[in-house]
Amino acid sequence: MTSIRDVAKIADVSPASVSRILNHDKAFHINENTRKRVIDIAERMNYSKVKNKRGPKGKKGMAIGLILRHTEENEPSDPYFKNIHTGILDEAAKWRLDTEVLFRMHDKNKDLDQLSKYGPLF
Repeated sequence: MTSIRDVAKIADVSPASVSRILNHDKAFHINENTRKRVIDIAERMNYSKVKNKRGPKGKKGMAIGLILRHTEENEPSDPYFKNIHTGILDEAAKWRLDTEVLFRMHDKNKDLDQLSKYGPLF
């Protein structure tokens, strides 16, 4: 799998330059010939942003188990915890981690055995 560093080495530019060129950074000013050369090299080397996305390497199915404070109905009324929940989901998606609500603190029947699927708590 081709990396940004591989493309940079062949194009004789920095990995940061390759990243900014391939991400079409409008604030990045570089010679048009260099821009075309980097894009051409990346295409010839079959560089793919999708294949090189951040995330856990070699560990399929990594997940985060969530224990939430509020019921599903009450959560929107507490923006503090709602923002935390949303932030966890957004960041987990960036890292290609699955998330699962194990239980909510006010649930009558909490299945504490589910916690063992997620390894040590500390």
